[in-house]
Amino acid sequence: AMIIISIFFGFLIYKAIKTIRSKPYLEEIPAEYGRAVDLLTPRAIGYVRLGGELWKARSEKEVKPGEMIRVIKKVGDVLLVEPVEEEK
Repeated sequence: AMIIISIFFGFLIYKAIKTIRSKPYLEEIPAEYGRAVDLLTPRAIGYVRLGGELWKARSEKEVKPGEMIRVIKKVGDVLLVEPVEEEK
């Protein structure tokens, strides 16, 4: 019985270490362009939709919900975006 318990806890420790060492999913940005879901300002973090996924974002310029955005860079788990002038 002690061997089975030792194997079980060894497996749990192995899985925990593997999870901690794995690279975060946020390394890849699904699309360079998307749409703002929330109002984005230099002081307010909101959400944008990129390739069907929601991402936290902020912008140096005001971006209203529904406006097209372009990703400039990723800082931690927050995207820095800018508004895109849409052709009419």
